[in-house]
Amino acid sequence: MRRLFAWMHGTLYGPFTVCDGLVAFRYEPGVCEPISISLPLSGEWAPDAPKNFLDGLLPDSGNERLRMKSALGANSDDAFDLLDSVDAIGGLTFSLDNKCPESVSNHFAFPISEEDFRARLGAHTA
Repeated sequence: MRRLFAWMHGTLYGPFTVCDGLVAFRYEPGVCEPISISLPLSGEWAPDAPKNFLDGLLPDSGNERLRMKSALGANSDDAFDLLDSVDAIGGLTFSLDNKCPESVSNHFAFPISEEDFRARLGAHTA
């Protein structure tokens, strides 16, 4: 069974697990706020809600996921590998092991020239 641990501001909120293709999530005892309205603390959510939540944090395009995989040096383009040690929305971070990521680096933040910016923007609007 694979696990992806969700952390918020250094506190473990719970593990996502995948078994036989089904992604599940369980909050740790004592967690007082949900990580998403689609994953309420009551645990009453649709069976596909945990998978949909993780997928919602990532690009829809398979090509963009492959670029992300390459940029991050991830093992695959699945959500667990792509989100490992990523700083996501709202202070949420993820790790494949039960250890809070000490320092989350942003592999996508680097300076570019105005010319590069226009070229990149043009590539996505064409």
